Order: sequence, then structure tokens, then C-alpha cells
Amino acid sequence: MKQMDESESRLLEQRLTERLFDLYDRIGQGTGYWANYFLRDLKRLGGLEVARKLLNARAVSEGFERLKKEHLLRESVEAVVLEPQ
Repeated sequence: MKQMDESESRLLEQRLTERLFDLYDRIGQGTGYWANYFLRDLKRLGGLEVARKLLNARAVSEGFERLKKEHLLRESVEAVVLEPQ
């Protein structure tokens, strides 16, 4: 398997961050649920660190529970990181 160089890695991180900003907007507009802590962390840490934080959490996030309630788990950070690139 080919190893990614630093510029490829940064590009993927940037795409992930953009994808998560898009997700935030679509979920907010579609459900009225605006995940303010998620947005704050996304702006401060970027998509990769937000994904790491959520995936390593001991408990399920409020946002994940809300997406589950709305039948939108396909729009979760967990689903996004599993998408092929």
C-alpha cells in the first residue's frame, strides 16, 4: 500500500473538515438542531481532531443521539469517516 505524503494528508484533512461543515449546515437546516459545541470544535480543531474526539469518547454524543432520533445516522461523523476516499 502506498504511503501518503504530507500534502496528500493535509488535503484529506481539509476535505474532511469541509464535509463536516457541510454536514453541520444540512443537519441544522433540515432538523433545526444546531450542534453548537460541534461547530465550535470544528472551527477550533478541524475535522480530523473532531472525528478523533468523537470516536474516542466514552459516551455517545448528544448529536449522535439526535441523528439517531431523526433517522439520520448516515449523516453522522462516524458514517463520514467510513466513506471511501
